Amino acid sequence: MWTDDLKYGLKEKRRDARRHFKHLKKTWRTEMTVMIAATLIILFILVRVLTRAAPQPEPPSAPPSKLEVKEIEVIEVEAPGPVADPEALRAMQLRAQVSKCLAARPPAAAEMCAAACAKAKNVGPRALAYQACMTGCERGAAGGWDGACKGGPTPIMDTKAVCRHVAARQDCRAGACARFRSSYPRPLVLNQCTSGCVEGANLACAQSKAYLTSINVE
Repeated sequence: MWTDDLKYGLKEKRRDARRHFKHLKKTWRTEMTVMIAATLIILFILVRVLTRAAPQPEPPSAPPSKLEVKEIEVIEVEAPGPVADPEALRAMQLRAQVSKCLAARPPAAAEMCAAACAKAKNVGPRALAYQACMTGCERGAAGGWDGACKGGPTPIMDTKAVCRHVAARQDCRAGACARFRSSYPRPLVLNQCTSGCVEGANLACAQSKAYLTSINVE
């Protein structure tokens, strides 16, 4: 008898388990459906919110009407001025270089002339010969510097020839050395003066040409 009761009890337990499983199965489907629906509703709401928050593109502006076109202010553009003539600009720069060079002439050439006239100390009469050489050299240096400045810049290879021409134009015998024409012994003293004059003009001319090539005129 007890075995029959046991079998019956197992059958009842089995039926209860089946009913419970069917109930869970129905409940799970309902819950999943609800969750999916809620998720879709939330996504839809987010899309609507983001769409409204995004900046809307501005509509293209309409072309101006004929009346608006007539009212547009016309700005006159001035024509460019005439281009400076390169030759005139070069001449102006050259004049500026010459002026700057003339203003930079050394006030005295005693040191340079002392070296140039050192040999005159060995010519008699020594004092007068050296004095004549120094006088001619200092006067020739001033004229050589100014003459080189007025000639403008010169290529280095042509400097010697140009400076010889500048020195020859100084007319040292009739100018810087005129006071020594009657000095004794003649023409030794006069020759010392003219030699110093030519040497000073050459040296100062070379210095002036070097200065001209080194300056920059703004």
